[in-house]
Amino acid sequence: MGPHRTIFSARASICCPRVARCAWQGYLYGTAPNDFLRESVDLLPQGRALCLAEGAGRNAVYLASKGYDVSSIDLTKAGVAKTLRLAADRHATVIAIVGDLAIADVGA
Repeated sequence: MGPHRTIFSARASICCPRVARCAWQGYLYGTAPNDFLRESVDLLPQGRALCLAEGAGRNAVYLASKGYDVSSIDLTKAGVAKTLRLAADRHATVIAIVGDLAIADVGA
């Protein structure tokens, strides 16, 4: 489905509401991008996009479908799996990794 890399921390294994939400099989917020992104995307220059704490991937996949080179990071393996599944379903390419933003090197 695409590149996948893991940046693991013990925090990702702790039972928390975010982990429980991502473990659910469906798309809690749907598969359409959030309204702000959808209404603002034409104001963004084309190029690379980094989606942080991406969850199930709806915004990353939307940007990829608009021609952006998208990378995303999420705390949960389930969130990354959903991102990659949605990207494949939409014939989009997203590089999605599991990582803890508190310790991840996002190349800033």
